[in-house]
Amino acid sequence: MRGWNASGHAQFDRGRSSEADLVYFVEDDYLHYPNAIVDMVDAYIRFKGNLGTEVAIHPYDDPDNYLPKFIDETRVVLGRDRHWRTNKYSTFTFMCNPEIVRKFWSRFYTCATEYMTEWGEANEIQEGTTINHIWRWEVKLFTPIPSLALHMGYERQLDPYIDWKKLWDLIQ
Repeated sequence: MRGWNASGHAQFDRGRSSEADLVYFVEDDYLHYPNAIVDMVDAYIRFKGNLGTEVAIHPYDDPDNYLPKFIDETRVVLGRDRHWRTNKYSTFTFMCNPEIVRKFWSRFYTCATEYMTEWGEANEIQEGTTINHIWRWEVKLFTPIPSLALHMGYERQLDPYIDWKKLWDLIQ
């Protein structure tokens, strides 16, 4: 394996074997607010306590979630100092208890070994058919409004309400 597949497999495998309370998987094209991790941990503790079950946190409120073909049922809830929404989609950037990775290892493994390969593309192996199945059916995923991190990969993925240049200058 090379490229994303090799690093994706390595990160998911490390997360699976972690004895930490939480693991944070993050791609290299995300820009985070200085308070992102603290706010994500706080939300995880709050929402897990409220629901009495495991939850996951995705720090990016993807503008694609608001396109007509992706609009899905969601709930908006209060966090410590911002709103959060339930979500059924994440990229490969999310925070969760490592037990989730262990429990759903086959989905993480399939994603990491087949995504972006000829086989994977032919069989539609991507977030939607692997890890997002977990968020849709098994574990509640929460996303902050506004985002705590920006996905900088493509112009169309930039949150239209956050000035990424100002954020960049803030963390320099």
